[in-house]
Amino acid sequence: MASASNEVYQVLVSGPGGAAQGVRAVYKPAAGERPLWDFPGAILARHEVAAYRVSEALGWGLVPPTVWRDDLPAGPGVLQEWVDGEPSAEVAVLPPDQLTPGWLPVLRGEDERGREVLVAHRDTERLADIAVFDATINNSDRKAGHLLGSAEATMGIDHGVAFHPEWKLRTVLWGFAGRPLSDRHVSGLRLFGQGLAAGEIELDGLDSAARTALADRVRDLLDTGAFPRPRPGWPVVPWPLW
Repeated sequence: MASASNEVYQVLVSGPGGAAQGVRAVYKPAAGERPLWDFPGAILARHEVAAYRVSEALGWGLVPPTVWRDDLPAGPGVLQEWVDGEPSAEVAVLPPDQLTPGWLPVLRGEDERGREVLVAHRDTERLADIAVFDATINNSDRKAGHLLGSAEATMGIDHGVAFHPEWKLRTVLWGFAGRPLSDRHVSGLRLFGQGLAAGEIELDGLDSAARTALADRVRDLLDTGAFPRPRPGWPVVPWPLW
């Protein structure tokens, strides 16, 4: 997939003996990663697996099935089930007078003709789940283009740039900022935190600092009982936005 910044392949997963199963997947070999200044080493693919396991442990099914494999053609890496569909229309650029009920503004700017526009996203339970999930894993790259599908079928992809011990949340879903968490979010986070403390959630791709910070973020979310707000000292939206 030539548009990716690292080595990324679309593959067909085959069964025992090479029998094709017709399952398409995204394959990201660890050896094809371009190290980042704040994410050194080949860790991004491991983070993809950890993000899937966090999503499953929360019980919200936000990330396509994702596994680590050592026996792959270009070396060990991550396989993630392919999601058919275009980037979600749940995030959009709108003229201010078209911001209708059910949409939440994120930021204000100008288009190429100097006209005022808003970046906004829908006010849905699914996007709220994704926003809580992103705050939990400290997702530093929640672009609109990393949301596929729509409504309750929306899925999140590309979670390698996450789990940093320092606060680095960058997202296009700031419309929920400051809103109280729902009872379901509180329940999911509490159960996840308990499983994390008991060592019941397999996150072998995270070092001790990342694990400690993950637990701290869960506690912070439960203590405040609200969606996080942007913090100073760090870009709060990814670039590009899509």
